[in-house]
Amino acid sequence: LQKDTCDPVPVAGDMLSSMDQKRFLLNQLVKMSGTKISNAYAFDVADDVRSLPQLKAFKWIMETDYTSYDVTDKRFRYQLFQRYVLAVLYHSSEGVDWTHNDNFLTNEHECKWYGVSCDEYDIIIEINLSNNNLNGTLCDELGWLSALARLDLSSNKNLVGTIPIEISNLWSLVDLNLAKNGLHGILQPEMKNLISLEELKLEGNILA
Repeated sequence: LQKDTCDPVPVAGDMLSSMDQKRFLLNQLVKMSGTKISNAYAFDVADDVRSLPQLKAFKWIMETDYTSYDVTDKRFRYQLFQRYVLAVLYHSSEGVDWTHNDNFLTNEHECKWYGVSCDEYDIIIEINLSNNNLNGTLCDELGWLSALARLDLSSNKNLVGTIPIEISNLWSLVDLNLAKNGLHGILQPEMKNLISLEELKLEGNILA
């Protein structure tokens, strides 16, 4: 699949025309996730690719969530963007087994999903999933939420891996709490780009 093409295309058994809402969603998702994920959705792929949280999020939007969007609303693209990022977070940390996952991956507005807070423009400014049985890794896509001011994923002992370098793109971040998890590795020098950061909690991990 290519970006911004207009010819009808077969996708997962459907022929999508340029006027189809799902085709419009597809084009936007290709821009966000790249052709690797969109091609994996459209065609048969190996099991290791099929299990990617990005592909699961893509599939959820295209097959279940596509009715949640008003493509005539000027905020549509940002809503799609936010729901994709949160869906990737959900799938990368076994959201089905979270202690609380109220409204996640439903047609409720993402600002009403458990642990998510938004400003008056429905832009996500806080995610608090502390002590919520997250099990997996931090997804790179969290670094796309440029208005995020507070991120608290602390006290999830099965949240492992490294801190994605993309987190350093969160220039609005004031409070970052990743304490008491199973994170490891080197704290990247790019973290100094968090120019708004006032509070950083990383204790209880194995970080250098």
